[in-house]
Amino acid sequence: MNRRAPLRRATIAATLALLLPATGCGALGDDAPEGDVTFTVAAAGDILIHPQLTEQAQADAAAAGQKGEDAIDFRPIMAGVKPVISKADLAICHLEPVLGKPAGPFESYPDFLVPPQIATAIKDVGYDTCSTASNHTLDHGPKGVHRTLDVLDEVGIKHTGSARSQKEADTPLIVDVKGVKVAQIAFSFGFNGREVPEDQPWLANKTSFKAIAAAERAARAAGAEVVILSIHWGRENRAN
Repeated sequence: MNRRAPLRRATIAATLALLLPATGCGALGDDAPEGDVTFTVAAAGDILIHPQLTEQAQADAAAAGQKGEDAIDFRPIMAGVKPVISKADLAICHLEPVLGKPAGPFESYPDFLVPPQIATAIKDVGYDTCSTASNHTLDHGPKGVHRTLDVLDEVGIKHTGSARSQKEADTPLIVDVKGVKVAQIAFSFGFNGREVPEDQPWLANKTSFKAIAAAERAARAAGAEVVILSIHWGRENRAN
């Protein structure tokens, strides 16, 4: 979502882990009946980088002796959630903005283009997958989608909600969590007035009951035993 108000250092750390009880899932530390398979899920959103956070990440990098125009380190900002996120059997983030080049240029509201170094921090915290369907997914068109997913691939974070090809879009994201096949599907309410290109319908998932139901069926057909829906929705600047 768009947030125009300045964000403090703790903002990213405040994307608190929401423990999601579901079939086959339990809260952190729960004891399961003997013979049952349980696992924990920590889900958080939105990771959205405003200039104040980039400036703090640059200051933290400098304090650690990192040099160069691409010396940006978001790990100290996110350190507060690491003990919770890293403990979960499956940790899911919501990466809202488009990732740019390491040394910029970067952009803020309304069309976000943020340091790709945030992906390294997301991985370091312990996230396994990220939803990438948000109202900012198409801020920089197909190239922005491709670059964002390329960076996530480079650091080893799985993703769903946007895609670089029809084949990628049609391939459900399924991960093995303690022997259970868990799928994640992701959708957004819209893209700030932009439309998914007709010749590239796979770029981003727009919310509809029909599309969500189809994605769940595809995940089940591919072997998923549990399906988790990440959905980006709601009205701006209001508690929903």
